[in-house]
Amino acid sequence: MKKWFLWGFLCPLCVQAQEVQLLQEGKVQELFPFKVQKKLGISFPITKVYTYQDEEGKHFWVFSENKLYDSSKKGEKVYRKNNEGEVINDKIKAFHLLRQENTFQVVKILYDYRPKWEEWEFSIGFWTKFSSLTDLDKDGYVDPIIVYGATPTDGDPDRGKVKIITYYKGEKVGIRHQDAPDDSGRETQIDAAYYKLPKPIRQRIFDTINRLQEQQLTLFNPEDFRKLKR
Repeated sequence: MKKWFLWGFLCPLCVQAQEVQLLQEGKVQELFPFKVQKKLGISFPITKVYTYQDEEGKHFWVFSENKLYDSSKKGEKVYRKNNEGEVINDKIKAFHLLRQENTFQVVKILYDYRPKWEEWEFSIGFWTKFSSLTDLDKDGYVDPIIVYGATPTDGDPDRGKVKIITYYKGEKVGIRHQDAPDDSGRETQIDAAYYKLPKPIRQRIFDTINRLQEQQLTLFNPEDFRKLKR
């Protein structure tokens, strides 16, 4: 059985230090007070914010997750947790922002929600340990690769989902994988545009999936794994 780690307590993005910075909580509150969040449409709690500079300007990626709670006592929320003591999320949103003088322009929004499958309860979250904000093809522009997934809050971890989303020249390209206990139940969807990506980007995605498998976080069928190597 594969071993799954808590989504919310993973390491920072695997990127070159000179290209990206993880903002501390105080800086996040300074840049994104309630009024700014409301204007941008950020309605879920912010979990992490990364910033970097490239030829296009100053970028920010704001990751947010909607944490479920059962009740509120004395103004404090009592969050719903799984059997491992981890808070359960039902929705996630990532905002890609471009800083222009003293305002933020929304470049794109990545949104998803936990799946429903065979009555299992799922939790969804960003998997930032495997995400990347790096200029992979060395053209002066960062090539974002965002990884996230969903796993059952109780029961068989082999029924999880993993999604890898990259953006290249404004186009969204995705790989969506449904895990299962046996080969016949696994399913991988690869966007046709994946094969048009520059080789360094495809190589990073392939290496990321390989790392996921090595750490027993997911398992691709051999034929699908080979398709990604083309």
